[in-house]
Amino acid sequence: RLPLIARFFALLAERDPAHPGWNNLSGRSSFASQADFLASLRRYVATVHPKVLCADHYDLLTGRDRGLAVANAQGLAQVARESGLPFWGIVLGIGHEPFREPNEGEMRWQIATLLAYGARGIGWFTYWPPDFDPRYEWQPALVATAGRRTARHALARRVLGDTRAIGNELAGLAWQRTQFAGSAPEGGDPFVPDDRVVDVEGRICLAAFEDSLGRDVRFVANSDSLGAQAVALLLARGRVCRVETFDPKTALWSESPLCDSS
Repeated sequence: RLPLIARFFALLAERDPAHPGWNNLSGRSSFASQADFLASLRRYVATVHPKVLCADHYDLLTGRDRGLAVANAQGLAQVARESGLPFWGIVLGIGHEPFREPNEGEMRWQIATLLAYGARGIGWFTYWPPDFDPRYEWQPALVATAGRRTARHALARRVLGDTRAIGNELAGLAWQRTQFAGSAPEGGDPFVPDDRVVDVEGRICLAAFEDSLGRDVRFVANSDSLGAQAVALLLARGRVCRVETFDPKTALWSESPLCDSS
């Protein structure tokens, strides 16, 4: 169907060039291997010539994780950068068979995994519940069918408020690499010390970005979907003399004191 989609995109571009067509593609879990996933994304880009690359991947099964969220984000980012495109990711926001209802920590974990690879947009599945279907056992969405806001609406406001602030900050930076300390999930690279961060305590995702002035920016995220982590970065004293942290609530940077051991 890709040639047909490409024709639709071309027709849309003729009539409304300011609003490009968009597809949400199948994510990593729909493919037997990472190679198959990458090949599918590349075929789509080569045939359709989209303005943005986007896929959904839902990792949070009832009772366990698929363990492919990082592979999905890494694959999207890889093909997007090869093609000079931004990429988006759609995250699971509603419980339905066979997926569990994500709590706030699990929502933040899904989003952080995508941001760590430089995602430029986050979609939430789904805003209101689909029509009743006993096969899926839909749980509450952000808004009930009658239009009433649910408890998940307040959760979304908290999570997406922070997401917007952090995403706006990262959007002006150049992605360098993403690594994982403690253990590296499928598709993820293990942490390797560099000239600024020489060691890491805790199970975290550490992404390196650079601003237009060459300043080093690190995005630190929990790489464990199920539990909180206490983390620390051991910094090279000869290379790091000042550290600032970003507060998504105020969208401001502030200087952070360095501990004696860091």
